[in-house]
Amino acid sequence: MATVQDLTAAVGPALLDVVTGDAGRRVLDVSLVATGDPAATAALEADDLVLCATGPDDAALPERLEQWGALGVSAVALPRELTDVPEVLAAAERSGLCLLAVPPGTAWAQLVWMLMGLLDAAPERGTPDATGFGELFILADAVEGMLGGPVTIEDAASRVLAHSAGQLGADPARLSTIVGRRVPAELTERFRSMGVLRALQTSDEPVLVPSWGEGISPRLVLPVRAGRELLGSIWAAVDAPVPPRDAAELQRLVSLVALQLLRRRAHEDLAARLESDRLLAALSGQPPAGWSPPGSGPWRVVCLAEGDDAAPPGSTDRWRAVLRWNGWRTPLLTEADGVTYALVDAGPAGRPGSWAWLARTTTAGRLGASSALGVAAVADPARLVGARVEAAEVTDLLRAVSATRRRAATAEQSWAELAVRRAAEAVGAPSPGSPVHRLLELDRRDGTEYARTLAAALAHPGDPRAAASRLHVHPNTFRYRMRRLAQEVPLDLDDETVRLAVTLQLRAAGAG
Repeated sequence: MATVQDLTAAVGPALLDVVTGDAGRRVLDVSLVATGDPAATAALEADDLVLCATGPDDAALPERLEQWGALGVSAVALPRELTDVPEVLAAAERSGLCLLAVPPGTAWAQLVWMLMGLLDAAPERGTPDATGFGELFILADAVEGMLGGPVTIEDAASRVLAHSAGQLGADPARLSTIVGRRVPAELTERFRSMGVLRALQTSDEPVLVPSWGEGISPRLVLPVRAGRELLGSIWAAVDAPVPPRDAAELQRLVSLVALQLLRRRAHEDLAARLESDRLLAALSGQPPAGWSPPGSGPWRVVCLAEGDDAAPPGSTDRWRAVLRWNGWRTPLLTEADGVTYALVDAGPAGRPGSWAWLARTTTAGRLGASSALGVAAVADPARLVGARVEAAEVTDLLRAVSATRRRAATAEQSWAELAVRRAAEAVGAPSPGSPVHRLLELDRRDGTEYARTLAAALAHPGDPRAAASRLHVHPNTFRYRMRRLAQEVPLDLDDETVRLAVTLQLRAAGAG
């Protein structure tokens, strides 16, 4: 079910921004109302999103807002200057509407078209995935017809979204790009070294890339933007700049490509939000009826963490962007209790979206030097709640041993440490009758380090040198501490039950 918040997040605040009201209300349809025409109001239904392109002299607007609220309309979008009018704000709040602002200069018809496309692509509508827009292929053909060379359209991450039909004369680099649906890494490095990628980021002008090897044709690269944001690019295998006579028409085509890329991104963002909500419900033990993870399974739940601190706001969106940039086109992510989780394929295939691929990407350092990925054991959909808890536990272990520079670990690799950690948590703080409690009291009172010394002795039984090294003291110092410890608190460390109990209580007290 798409909500007002889903739609506004998908198109972005540059096109639609929440002013007041409940953005969690569902939206089933979108209507454009330009005037106070009673027929337009009569056609509205409950759960509609109304785009009202009215002017500042519309004195009847507050009354109409209350009428629309009574009909059960979910939200009303108005020109931004009207959303600041006190009477309009008051009417929206009285009627329970979610009030949205549309910035000046927005093409209202295009906004309606984009929102309706988003609703049509929502999974509950049962319509095909709308991310493969055939219009991009038509536009690629149009650009080829104008410039006279094979054309590809790529997104900002160098993924090929569409290409023109006339690729028979394409050079090997272009063919490998089309076949792989992505610019090969060696080509990306070549373009970076030639300054092409920097030019795309900083300039609106077409970039002519000369030939750099036998059989490699020149390219004309056209940046595709929305405002200052680079959405993608158009690559044409031609050896000359744009003819002046074609500049205006080519710019029109580029603008149409930009609109398609915006629409595509909005579809993907909305689909991601809806799937994120389903995954969150499944990880919380309440999977939606009929829901199952993508693929054939089994799956792993991965806890994605950044450094030792709590996840900052927007962490899940940043992880989604990073994973997309590295090749996972539709990351399956959600956020629970401020922590980001991913669901990945646990099968042997190493394609993007699998644990094998994510492990390679992490090991290569492409997810950030401070990332820590805790991975639950292989699970089926019925075990996702436990897998979520387990993934968070493994991540906590990784953070505790960050000095080892390990960036990822699975539950299978960490089973022993997990078992001890869980047992120590169940044991809890040492009771007053425990010898460990007595040692901790002595440490607090006298500034001694009996608890750490005992933990080192248990970790390295019969090896005073290793135990001393762990404490960063001389072996004789370690032996002296153990003698004093035995005088203060007699312990039978030859008894395996005593050793286990002391180990767990030291762990629970943070001294293990």
